Amino acid sequence: MPPISPLSPLSPQPNPSPALLLLSANVASSLTTLQERYLSFLTQNPQLCPSDIAYTLASRRDKLPHRTYALVQDGQVVDASAPAKAPAIAPEIYLIFSGQGAQWGGMGKELLNDEFVRMDLERMDSMLKMVEHPPSWSIIGSPAPAPLVLSSQP
Repeated sequence: MPPISPLSPLSPQPNPSPALLLLSANVASSLTTLQERYLSFLTQNPQLCPSDIAYTLASRRDKLPHRTYALVQDGQVVDASAPAKAPAIAPEIYLIFSGQGAQWGGMGKELLNDEFVRMDLERMDSMLKMVEHPPSWSIIGSPAPAPLVLSSQP
């Protein structure tokens, strides 16, 4: 078995989805240089899977005070942010999810217009149809009529 070179692709197939590269540095000038180097590296090594690099940057690197991101797809930068300094103290964020359907009815409707979200939902829907006892409904289809409630538990 030949040894793996440092530039070998880590994923078996390239991911058509965009990859979010999260970058940080101690000073703004270093961050700009870092961003340029990563984007140049990806351009010069198209055989690499950007999502593998994105995973490493997000999960295995320190989060330093100066931060930016780049959204990369097919070897091209789709979007990038200007460098910004993170607050010294992280804000407290609370998430409340009741699980009781408190969201509004058309909440996810606009997400279906996004090509990548729709592709993911279609893939999930096809997998759901392959289970031993598939549901009669579709993830992205029209909702089934609600059954009449004949009795309820106290």
